[in-house]
Amino acid sequence: HLSRFFIQAQDAMEYLSKEIMAPILCVGTLRQMDDGTWQEAYCLLSDGKILETIPFGKTPVLFEVAGISVLLLPEGAACPVNAKADLIFCPASERWYQGKEIEVVENLSCMARSLHCSAVYCASTGANDHALYNGQSFAISPEGRLSGRLSAFNQDSLVYDLESQASSKNAPAPNEMELLHKALVTALRDYCFKTGMNSACLGLSGGID
Repeated sequence: HLSRFFIQAQDAMEYLSKEIMAPILCVGTLRQMDDGTWQEAYCLLSDGKILETIPFGKTPVLFEVAGISVLLLPEGAACPVNAKADLIFCPASERWYQGKEIEVVENLSCMARSLHCSAVYCASTGANDHALYNGQSFAISPEGRLSGRLSAFNQDSLVYDLESQASSKNAPAPNEMELLHKALVTALRDYCFKTGMNSACLGLSGGID
């Protein structure tokens, strides 16, 4: 069932890349190996065709698309010091914890200044089993400035212009209590939805916890 799902998702991405006439990097798909097994990978598509599949891992990968040199930098990977890239693309894979968003912005800002190029952090959002993802994807200018950011725990998108370093959206940073509230709501909502619950009795403690 899993392999069939990813094949259908890949077919959808091929169709979308042809319709919008722009390259698409699908973060989180499967590719079938020669021995028939499946491996997690990033998939680069353009004009309805797969251009390249890149296995998941912690190794940075440099590739070119539409005349732009892109450094694919998995979260947690070390940034190559002498890489020549127009854009750092960092797909998020680590689950959320309090204070993570500040650390990630600071780290990617450092990398953007070091390589003198823009950087984009692409994060999923929602809860899956025991893992919680906060979204808050953002774009960083070559000077290390936060150019645009999406809201926390919410599905959304933005357009970032490499030439002007301008973004179509820049959501304000939520305070710690607001972020924690969104995290609790998202975790409960996704758990109930994915397990098929339509009603529940939620018990809350009256203590200091």
